[in-house]
Amino acid sequence: YQIFEGLVGIDTKTGDVIPRIAESWTINSDASVFTFKIRQGVTWSDGVARNANDFVYSWQRILDPNLASQYIPALYPIKNAEKIANADPSVTINDLGVVATDDYTLTVTLEGPTTYFPLLASTFTFMAVPKHVIDKNGAKWVEASNIVCNGPYKMTEWNHDQDIVVELNDAYYGDKPTVTK
Repeated sequence: YQIFEGLVGIDTKTGDVIPRIAESWTINSDASVFTFKIRQGVTWSDGVARNANDFVYSWQRILDPNLASQYIPALYPIKNAEKIANADPSVTINDLGVVATDDYTLTVTLEGPTTYFPLLASTFTFMAVPKHVIDKNGAKWVEASNIVCNGPYKMTEWNHDQDIVVELNDAYYGDKPTVTK
């Protein structure tokens, strides 16, 4: 939660779901479709612009059987996610109920009314990952020398099984933390 930020987050004082990368969202009348407006001017720590497609890619990636994510069931409220995860031949990954209608609009269609979806979207499974870095570095994208993030900190060092060092992310759009390293 310190190096990645999702569409929404949880206010630690009130427990309310609050905007993060999404500046706002609307809900249809039966809470089965959520439309998120993505903040403009938000970037990854390397300066590459963030947009709605980051979430489409990342959520589809979770369902990739080669990734072997342990958290696939978290996506089951999204239309067709469970069918895709179970290799139902009637659907493809492109049938997942997540669409970037433009760079700053993400529409999520659910299997049915799901009033708690913003709370679910605040969890780490729903945070976007940088496709451009994963395409370049494969599984090594998470190493400190490769990782690109969008939270208040960026990872600058990772001594496996010992420690991780994070420092302020100068590209972070939000309030800067007081702890710098």
